[in-house]
Amino acid sequence: MKTITFLLVFSISVSFVLALKDICKLPPADRGPCRASSLRYTYLPDFNECIQFAYGGCLGNQNKFFSKRDCEKRCVVEIQYEREEVTDVPEQILTNDDSPLDFESIS
Repeated sequence: MKTITFLLVFSISVSFVLALKDICKLPPADRGPCRASSLRYTYLPDFNECIQFAYGGCLGNQNKFFSKRDCEKRCVVEIQYEREEVTDVPEQILTNDDSPLDFESIS
């Protein structure tokens, strides 16, 4: 009986965590059918950012957050850029005297 209870609780916990991650994949800014106007934040997966929208107050989907910070913590993906170190240095730097262009300086 303990094993069955454990498996049931574990299964529900895993389902809940997976559902939380899927919130970010839901369509953004679903205001729902009601006519209230509560400010919420929604995640835009195509732009990897959270924006404010007017939530109608009922139904809609779960892609809505009370604060931009909550939305970003849950959904925004940090993009890591690798910096490439420049190791090649030109062998010779041209000066005005060495320039292959034929121009006169204006004095």
